[in-house]
Amino acid sequence: AAPLPPAPEVAPPSAVAELARVEDLYRATRFRDCVEEARRLLSPDNPDGVRRPTEIDRARTYLAACQVRSGDPAGGEGEFERAMRAALADNRAFPRPNSLVFSAEVVERYDAARRKLEGELESRRRAALNAAEGQRAEREQQLEAERDRQRQLLELAGQESVVVENRRWVAAVPFGVGQFQNRRSALGSAHNR
Repeated sequence: AAPLPPAPEVAPPSAVAELARVEDLYRATRFRDCVEEARRLLSPDNPDGVRRPTEIDRARTYLAACQVRSGDPAGGEGEFERAMRAALADNRAFPRPNSLVFSAEVVERYDAARRKLEGELESRRRAALNAAEGQRAEREQQLEAERDRQRQLLELAGQESVVVENRRWVAAVPFGVGQFQNRRSALGSAHNR
């Protein structure tokens, strides 16, 4: 007999029932109770709390929606933002609330949180690109400075100048004797004629 395939990961029955209770509280417009239950369900200390990402996302959606509907729209938007950040940290997207289930105000708060997060991510991306461009320009500047230094060294190497120190007393002798010392014997001979 072939081994059985592994069973799919399913949330514990108590977590599913608790999540259904949160959804029922939302539908019954008991938003303050919904907020309390959703927070309890999301608490890491709760052994019966949700653990699977999809269940966590649903619970956080209901928590944010209940906050918005209970008169705390900023709190709901903040919860959506925290949920999106947590999902991004897990390399996944946080789903948009279904407009058939949730009010337009809830969906608008989700969209506002998403725009804020996207703007923040775009700012970070631009800052990273600007930093990379600055580093590239600095490297290019350093390379150009090194090329200039090498060009100058080549020019200096091409110009040979030999300094021979002559005795000063020979230069004092008249009749072009100093020209012989400078190895210009034709000039020295011209002075002596």
